[in-house]
Amino acid sequence: EGKMDRREFLARATGLGVSAAAAYGLLGLTAPAEAASAMKSGGTLRVQMEVRPLKDPRTYDWSQMANQTRGTNEYLVEYNNDGSIRGMLLESWEVNDDATVYTLNVRKGVTWNNGDAFTAADVARNITGWCDKSLEGNSMAGRFGTLVDPDTGMATEGSIEIVDDHTVRLNL
Repeated sequence: EGKMDRREFLARATGLGVSAAAAYGLLGLTAPAEAASAMKSGGTLRVQMEVRPLKDPRTYDWSQMANQTRGTNEYLVEYNNDGSIRGMLLESWEVNDDATVYTLNVRKGVTWNNGDAFTAADVARNITGWCDKSLEGNSMAGRFGTLVDPDTGMATEGSIEIVDDHTVRLNL
């Protein structure tokens, strides 16, 4: 009938080498605004995504689950785009010369939402859980394979050592 929708118009115009801004001008419309260079406080952000039921984070099998908890859980470390690693819940860490002992220094002053202190015991408990091969779907157990006893499928005795309230030692 000689009519086309906005999407078809823009596809044809840009196919002829006309920029999107010029195409909007041909219609007598203002081109869409560019994103602001500075963030404005306040407002509402709406995001559409499929929502999956949450379960033990060690067994997340859909990225949507991680997307839901990513903003509320804090990591021990953060991997940066340039390949470097920045401490989050870990203040620092040291590795011995033959890479058989990793000393993790837990950041002081961090608390759980109930006010309890976040300590080396919390880090050790999580790493112990990550080593549990008996939990179906626990992808972390493979990543911590050097700490896992092949006979028990659990963390090797003495591999995760709490030195003090803010220090964990991993003995490979």
